[in-house]
Amino acid sequence: MNNDNNFNNQNNTKAMVEAALISVISVILILLIKQIPILNYFLFVVPTIFALVWVRRGRKYGVLSVVVAFLIALILGFLMESIFILVYGGSVSALMSEFIIKNKRTSVVIFAGTIGAFISLFVLLYFMQLIAGVSFNQIISESMNQTKEMFANMDTEAFKEIQIDEQIKIMEYSLRQFLPSIMFFCAFFVSAANYASMRWAFKRFLNKKIRRDYLRDFSLPNNLMFGIFFMLFGAWIFKWGGGDPSGAVVDNILSLSFFALFIQGLAVLAFIIHRKKWSRATKIALVLFCIFFMSLLQIVFVILGSLDLIFNLRKKVMNNNSDSENRR
Repeated sequence: MNNDNNFNNQNNTKAMVEAALISVISVILILLIKQIPILNYFLFVVPTIFALVWVRRGRKYGVLSVVVAFLIALILGFLMESIFILVYGGSVSALMSEFIIKNKRTSVVIFAGTIGAFISLFVLLYFMQLIAGVSFNQIISESMNQTKEMFANMDTEAFKEIQIDEQIKIMEYSLRQFLPSIMFFCAFFVSAANYASMRWAFKRFLNKKIRRDYLRDFSLPNNLMFGIFFMLFGAWIFKWGGGDPSGAVVDNILSLSFFALFIQGLAVLAFIIHRKKWSRATKIALVLFCIFFMSLLQIVFVILGSLDLIFNLRKKVMNNNSDSENRR
C-alpha cells in the first residue's frame, strides 16, 4: 500500500512539474514572439502547448498549466498577454483536448476549437476596449484612414482614376457588416492550424497519434438545410420587425451557411476523386483545375454540397461503383 501511495505521489509530482514547465515555456514563447513581430502568427498555436499537458495528464493538470501561465504573465506585468493565455489559450486547448481524448472526428475537434477561438476573439476585443480604451470600430476607422492616405500618396495615373473614397467606404461597410463571419472564418483556420500542430506535437513529444480524418470523410448533419432555412426565416422576421435594419444577421447567416456548404462540396469532390478509378494524371489535372478556378467554382461547390445534404450523393456514387463491379 505504501509503495502504491509513493508511486501515485511521484506521478502527481511529475504531472505538476510538467504543468509548471509548460506554463513557463508558454509565457517565454509569448514574450519572445512579442519582441519579434514576424513571429506574431505563432501566437495562435499557443493552445497546442497546453494541450500536451491536458491530453497526457488530464483535465486537472491542463487547467493548472493555464492558470499558472496566466499568473506568471500577470505578475510580470503583461496584462493583455495574461488575458490572452487564460481566455484564448485556455478555452481552445480545453475544448480541443477534451474531444481528442474522446477520439472524436477531426471535423468535430476543429469545430470545437473554432467555437472556442470565436468566443475568445470577442472577449479579447472587449478587454482591449476596457483596458486600452480603444473600440474595434475605432480600429476599423483608423485602418481605413491609413489605407486612404496610403493610396493618396501613390501619385500614379492608375490610382487617380479609381474613386478611392468610395472604395474605402465599401471596404469599411463590408468589414462592419460581415464582422462575425470574418471572425468565424479566422477562428476556423486558427483551429485547423492548432489541430495540425497538435498532431505533430503529440507524435513528436508524446509518441501519440491522434485521429486524422480526410476531407472526403467530412459530412454536415443531414438536417442542416432545415436549420439554415429556419434561421434565415427567423432573421428575416427580425429584420422585418425593425430589429436588424442593415440586414447584418441575414448576411452573416448566408455567409456562414455558404462556407459550410462549400466545404461539404469540396468533400464530395474529394470523395468522388478517391472512389473513381481514374488515372493519377486525370485526378491531378482535376485538382489543379479546381485550385486555379476556385473563385469561379465556389457556387458550384455550394450547390454540390447542398445536393449532397439533400440526396446523399456519396452514397449514390458508392452504389454505382458496387453495381459496376458486380457486372464485371
